[in-house]
Amino acid sequence: MSNYQVAYAWDAKRSIVQTLALFEVPHEASRILTIGAKYDNTSKQYHVKQLEQSLDLSSLWEKMTSVIGEQPVFLSSYENAHSQLGAILEGAGLAFLPFDQIIDLSWIKHALSATTAPSRKSQKGLAHIELAEALSALPESTFALYTANARTSAERAWFTHIADSRILRTARFAQKMIHGLSFRNLEPIERLFDREEDDTRARAEVPLADLSDVILTERLAALNAFSYESRPSQRTMLRAIAQGLEKDEHVVVEAGTGTGKSLAYLIPSLLFAAKEGQRIVISTHTLALQKQLIEKDVVNALQAVDQEISVTVMKGRNQYLCLRKAAHVVRETPSQRDDDLAFAMQIATWVTHTETGDREELFFTPLHSHLWRDVQSETESCIARSCPFFRHCYYYRARQKAASAAVVITNHALVLSDIRTDHRVLPGYDFLVLDEAHHLEELATQHFGAEVSEREIRRMYERLNASRGGIPDLLQNLRVRASSGHAESSPYLSVTTRLHDGIRHAFEAFRDVVGHAKNVFQPDASEQRITKDWLSMPSYAPLILSVQALGDARSGLEASLCQYENLSPSEDLDEALHGRVQDVFGRASEWLNALEIISDVLLLQKGEDAFVSWVTATRHPSGFDLTFSLAPLSVRRLLYDHLFAVKRAVIATSATLRSGGTFQYFLNQTGLQFVEPPARVTTLVAASPFDYRKNVLLCLPKDGPTVDDPSYLAYTARSIETIVDAAHGRTLVLFTSYQMMIECDRLVRANLEQKRLELLTQGRDGITRHALIEQFRASERAVLFGVQSFWEGIDIPGSALICMIIVKLPFAVPSHPVVQARSEHLRKQGLNPFVVYQTPQAVIRFTQGFGRLIRSTKDQGAVFVLDRRLDDKPYGAVFLNALPSPTIARGTLIDLIGQARKYFMVR
Repeated sequence: MSNYQVAYAWDAKRSIVQTLALFEVPHEASRILTIGAKYDNTSKQYHVKQLEQSLDLSSLWEKMTSVIGEQPVFLSSYENAHSQLGAILEGAGLAFLPFDQIIDLSWIKHALSATTAPSRKSQKGLAHIELAEALSALPESTFALYTANARTSAERAWFTHIADSRILRTARFAQKMIHGLSFRNLEPIERLFDREEDDTRARAEVPLADLSDVILTERLAALNAFSYESRPSQRTMLRAIAQGLEKDEHVVVEAGTGTGKSLAYLIPSLLFAAKEGQRIVISTHTLALQKQLIEKDVVNALQAVDQEISVTVMKGRNQYLCLRKAAHVVRETPSQRDDDLAFAMQIATWVTHTETGDREELFFTPLHSHLWRDVQSETESCIARSCPFFRHCYYYRARQKAASAAVVITNHALVLSDIRTDHRVLPGYDFLVLDEAHHLEELATQHFGAEVSEREIRRMYERLNASRGGIPDLLQNLRVRASSGHAESSPYLSVTTRLHDGIRHAFEAFRDVVGHAKNVFQPDASEQRITKDWLSMPSYAPLILSVQALGDARSGLEASLCQYENLSPSEDLDEALHGRVQDVFGRASEWLNALEIISDVLLLQKGEDAFVSWVTATRHPSGFDLTFSLAPLSVRRLLYDHLFAVKRAVIATSATLRSGGTFQYFLNQTGLQFVEPPARVTTLVAASPFDYRKNVLLCLPKDGPTVDDPSYLAYTARSIETIVDAAHGRTLVLFTSYQMMIECDRLVRANLEQKRLELLTQGRDGITRHALIEQFRASERAVLFGVQSFWEGIDIPGSALICMIIVKLPFAVPSHPVVQARSEHLRKQGLNPFVVYQTPQAVIRFTQGFGRLIRSTKDQGAVFVLDRRLDDKPYGAVFLNALPSPTIARGTLIDLIGQARKYFMVR
């Protein structure tokens, strides 16, 4: 997909566009297509005069100036070009750009700098372009004011982001504006640009690392927003990142807790974006860190940098409200159930004051959370320009804002979605900061794979067939319109009827597949990997036939969707009805994709050498449901090809990236090992400023059973009771198994309540993770049980958390299909998967969990690891060496609690 940039000259006397040049700007190539057109006074039409391709980017300068001559030139995207030009551009088969999109051509500037500098002739023409652009995009500003406020050189002004929504004016207004220009000041203007270039060069002589360091140590310290403490490790990290951005190098930084890594990458990123005119994307994994960046760290960094730098947030599309769908839901409130009515009222009230349409602004009860799907923005159901709310669309406004921002803050999921969709999600960028980068491999495995559950398929089918907003409702509306003489409804009625039949047929085929699958996959083994051997088993044959029948049904359904896509849009079709048609067919397309996942999984259609396929059986009171999953065997090459090989600089940071004292595991798993030359990847350890030896006691009990002993559960429950009693609560207990956590809850809850200790357990009573943490923080005698996500992202400084218990070392379940397949793959290469894969993965997770205890220089406490493997097994040393040097104590549990009591004392 390419962007198209239009340059056209305005003839003020006749109020027409005199000369047109269209430049195609490919995303992934240096070739530029040029189309020239000339206005014919006799035929009153435009004729294509020139159509050529050029590999020499420097020729673009001469070509542009030869087109404009001595006239002012307006720059615009195709959508906002003069209406008379439409026929020519469409005739050339050129793509439309999204409404009001802001085009980023900074990559051409980078390419030009590697080929040739602009000539003085180009510079002279540039002044005309800059002048016309300033007047058209900002007509209330004078050119002198515009140039006085310019921060960049004249060369970069050519490639600035073009705000095209205000370029087109009436002929009279444009004539008046151009008539009032004085071109006699052209040479002084050029001299002004020259002086500005001198200033830019002077600033460029100061390395970004030095400038960032000054802002961190002097300007930031002078702010009263918070108490800043100088940290050598933070400065080291900041300088390494600044150098990486300037030298187009990837930088991997393990930044210990308390380093201040957010400011260490924000300050050089903001300065670099402003100085070079390059967009930087900053990505996190957790919403908590994203919120901290937006509400605190970015604010402080911008104050310290003291420049106007645009920073915005971009979230996944489903996080934004669709106004068209919301209007539909609100209009139908009289016929809704009480729950639906309450939800509609909540949405109607919220819309009156929200500026972003971001779901995070709303509080959903468990009953209402599933209703969000009826109003969320979705690609499949979007009707774009046909939507009456398009100009006010929250999602497109967020995209538009991101397209004009210097820094975009987002999440790893969106970065990976952008990669998967060939970069159609985020605005173009060449520089990326990945915070919480230790999640990259895991999230890439999820995003490049797929998963769908039996329950989800049924829910999607029910949504398609709902009496309100589903196919029956749509068919009724179309029949009424068709019978009322609205001929434009007939084709839609026909294709929707065919869709309805196809969906019923496909659902019957799906039910047949599930029935046969439940004869093969039993709930005694929850996750069952499918290999080629399965396909040759006699018991698998009926399932294969049923999946093939599902494929035939999918083909019929796909034909209905293609028929709909080929329908000519009807201008006579009611806008609301058009939206409902698109909703239904969008949901049908989504459902079709979900059915395809089932076939891919059960028949290994993605290839066993590239993907892992498995089925999960989950019990419930009336039986069990199946979930169909697939994941890439490796994401290393995918990440390298689509991220590290194409981005100029990627900064990857986290508190835990090393295992065994090296970054080798992280580099291997993410594809950074493929970067050439290897020197283009810099690794750095920014040590924590906290005194762990003084403030943390790591307790390793020697009197407990091994983790595989049947008595280990009872021992764990007794140990938890004894430890939390001595700590008066204020303890986080981390489990590796949800089942074991629930069993421990059952064994200790009554005893803890007798001691007036409050037990908070993840997943109990429907309390959210955030609510649990806040409740724990507010309590003076609470114990928090957590699994999985509780091993990281918890930030509770002070006396609320002074003790931690780690029940088991966090090894991945060896029987999980992905772990199993990857281990087999490593063995085929002659490697030991436990050493090179499973242990490093567990070490990173273990150090993440350990890091929950100390969050400030004043914190102190004790960590009890009940798993004896930490001391008894040779690989235990790898875990211990990964920790930031706490004081280690060994002995009986009672003796260790006695030693820990002084760490439980609040300073």
